[in-house]
Amino acid sequence: MDHSYFDYKRALSSLQTFNQIVLGHKSLNELFVYQGYDLLTVFQTSIFSDFKSRTKFGSVVVLPKFSLFNFVKSFLVFLFVLVVTFFGTFWLIVSRKKVLIFTGDKVSSKSGRHDFRLDPLYEALAEPQESFLEIVHTIPSRESLINFFKRRRLVIYLEAFDWFSSLFVFLKQRRVKKLLGEEFFQTFESDEREFARELIIKYASATEIFKVRLTWLKLVLRLSGVESIFSIDDVRHYNELVLASKLSGVKFTAIQHGHFTKYHVGWLKMFESEYKIIKPDKLIVWSEYWRGGLLKLGTYYDPDEIVVGGAKDHLTPSESSSATGEKIGILLPYETDAPMEDMRKYVEIITRNPKFELIFKLRADLPDELQLSQYGLAAKGVNFTSTHSSRDVLPRVNLVLGTYSTFLYDMVAERKPIGILETSIDYGEGMVLGGLAEGVGLATLEEDLNRLSQTSLEELEERRLRLVGRSNKLLKDYLKHEIQDAVLG
Repeated sequence: MDHSYFDYKRALSSLQTFNQIVLGHKSLNELFVYQGYDLLTVFQTSIFSDFKSRTKFGSVVVLPKFSLFNFVKSFLVFLFVLVVTFFGTFWLIVSRKKVLIFTGDKVSSKSGRHDFRLDPLYEALAEPQESFLEIVHTIPSRESLINFFKRRRLVIYLEAFDWFSSLFVFLKQRRVKKLLGEEFFQTFESDEREFARELIIKYASATEIFKVRLTWLKLVLRLSGVESIFSIDDVRHYNELVLASKLSGVKFTAIQHGHFTKYHVGWLKMFESEYKIIKPDKLIVWSEYWRGGLLKLGTYYDPDEIVVGGAKDHLTPSESSSATGEKIGILLPYETDAPMEDMRKYVEIITRNPKFELIFKLRADLPDELQLSQYGLAAKGVNFTSTHSSRDVLPRVNLVLGTYSTFLYDMVAERKPIGILETSIDYGEGMVLGGLAEGVGLATLEEDLNRLSQTSLEELEERRLRLVGRSNKLLKDYLKHEIQDAVLG
C-alpha cells in the first residue's frame, strides 16, 4: 500500500472499523475511559491521521524503537521546556492574569510572535491592551527553542511534564499487549491487523500522558486567577486543558481555524458513547454557513454551543473582482494532500491550451521547486506563471481550481468561480454540496472551464453571501467583548 496520495476514504473506513472493535469489546473500551469521560473521542483525529499516513507511505512507525541519541537530545530540550514552564507558571500565578490562550507552537503572524490563525484574538487583546499568557503545544525540538526566542515572552508548554508519565506509559503498554488477542482484529484486512494492534497499544497507553497533563493543569488553573481560556479549535491537543478548565470552573472558548468536512472526525460524533464527551463550552465559527455545516455533518456540539462570531478578516471583494482578457485566467493553489498524479493530468491539458492562462499559487512554507515539480510544472517553457500572493494576480483571474483547501473558500469571498477537480479523493465535495463550487472533470475539462468562466456576478455574489453571511461582523470585535467579560468578571 504505497500511493502518491492520502486515501481519505480508506482511512475513514479503517477508523470506523477500529472504533467498532474497541466499542465491541468491553475490555478494550474501558482502556479509553477516565473518570467517566470518553478518551476514544479525544484520539479520533490522531488515529485517523495514522491510518491516512499509512495509505500513502505504506509502512508507518507507530511505536518507535528506543534510541540513546534521541533520548539524550530530547532530554536536553525537555529540560529547557520544563524550566520555561516553571517560570511561566510562576508568573501566571503571581500576576493573576485572567486570560489564558492555548495555541500551537507557531510564530507565523506578520509580527512573527504568534500563530497567524489566531490573528483576530491577538488583535482583540491589543485593543485595549489586555494581559495574557499562553499555553503552547509543541513537539520538543530545536524548533521549540527558536520559536521561544522569536516569541520573546514566557509561556507554559503543554508537554512540560510528559517525561514524568514515561514509566506509566511503559507499564500500560505491557498490560495492553497482554490483553490483545488475534480475535480482536479479524474485521481488518490481513495487511492492517498488526497496524491496528499497534494503534490500540499506542493510544491506550497515551491515556497515561493525558492523566499526568490533566493533574498539573488542574493545579495550575486552581492556583491562578484565570477566568477564561481562548483557544484555536485544536481537537488533537487541547483536550486535557478543556477538561481541566471544566473541573476548575474556568470558561473555555474554541475558535474556528479552518473548514469542516466529513473527514474532520475530531469535531464529529463518530459513534454513540455512554460516557461524557470532552468539549469546549463554546465553539466560535466564522458564519452561519459553518455553523449549519457542522451541525449537518453530525457534531457532538449542541446547537447552542456553536456561536457565529464573525469573519476572521474583512471579506469585501477586491475592486477588480470580475476579470477580463483574451485568455481565461485560472488560479490553481498548491495543495499538500492533493493526489499529484491526478493534478498533473489537469495541468498538462490546461498548459497545452493557448486559450488558458495557468497561475500557480505557491505556499511560502515549502520549496518552490518541490511544489512545481509535483504538479508537473518544473520544465522550462511551460505555459504558466507562479505567485506567492493571490492578491497580486486576482485582476486577471477568471476562475479558481483545486481539490479541498481553505484557500478556495477565501476565493468564494472574492467572488471567483470555484471548480472542484474530480480526483481520487473527495475531500472537497462539501463545497459542491454546499452550493459554493461546481465539479470539474478531466474528460470535460475545456467545456467545464468555459462554463465556469461565464458564471454571472449575481451568482458569485449569492455564493459569497451564503458563505460569509449578510452582516459585516468581524471575529475580532466579538472576541473583544468576550475578553472584556472575562476581565471584568
